[in-house]
Amino acid sequence: MTKKLNNMQARKVEEIFQDMVDEYSLNYGNGEITFENDGEPWINAAIEAPNNTTIQVVVEGSDYQALFNDENGELEDSSTVRGILASEIHKAIEEWDAEETFKELWSVSFEYGPFEFADMLIEDDEFFNNVGDELLTIAI
Repeated sequence: MTKKLNNMQARKVEEIFQDMVDEYSLNYGNGEITFENDGEPWINAAIEAPNNTTIQVVVEGSDYQALFNDENGELEDSSTVRGILASEIHKAIEEWDAEETFKELWSVSFEYGPFEFADMLIEDDEFFNNVGDELLTIAI
């Protein structure tokens, strides 16, 4: 049976995620977390680097179900939830590619020149990689 977060559990996950965002400075105005409980439940979050690059973090399927204790169906303890979220954030960081983002977003009409924008993405890539390395120490 697919478990779904109730309102109290969602608030707890959101609180843990927000603590991580604050601790690792992953929000510069565009970070957020949302919960989807229609159909297959999942969590969608956005983390952000200093130059406003955002990465989507999606927790779904077995990773989502890992948030629950197998024995009693309750939300896992905060440390375990934090580890699961750290793992998912790390995975999203590893999958993000600065060069692909440049190709997708930059155009002649863009507010930044190509070199300035590329430098910003490289800085954000280094930022995300440093955070990803730190998150590995607590990831499950």
